[in-house]
Amino acid sequence: PVPVSVGSCTFDPQGSAGYTYFCPTGTAPTTAQKLSLAAGGSSHVSVLIRVDRGRVAEQTGYTALVTHEFGHALGIGGHSDASSDLMFGLPRVTTPTVRDTHTLQYLLGRRPDITL
Repeated sequence: PVPVSVGSCTFDPQGSAGYTYFCPTGTAPTTAQKLSLAAGGSSHVSVLIRVDRGRVAEQTGYTALVTHEFGHALGIGGHSDASSDLMFGLPRVTTPTVRDTHTLQYLLGRRPDITL
């Protein structure tokens, strides 16, 4: 799934300890970052990462969660089905695996197809 919100960017963790979403200009509670578009020109978007520290007891789990959310911020919209991956729905590792790395390399090599 594409990690973009086209509506309100109100935090709604839906039971998650962490949540990452992109907000178009005018909907985010923070200043939007100007991004260059592949087709030319620019747009504004904020990437917001929110985590609930109280839901993660150990520091390693918190580090895994924050690193996992950065993966979403970089463009990985879905979760891995392998529990050994950083992008697994309940991350347990703090560094990307080879599978995580290949997913990110694949995404970064594609032409952007997100319209805000």
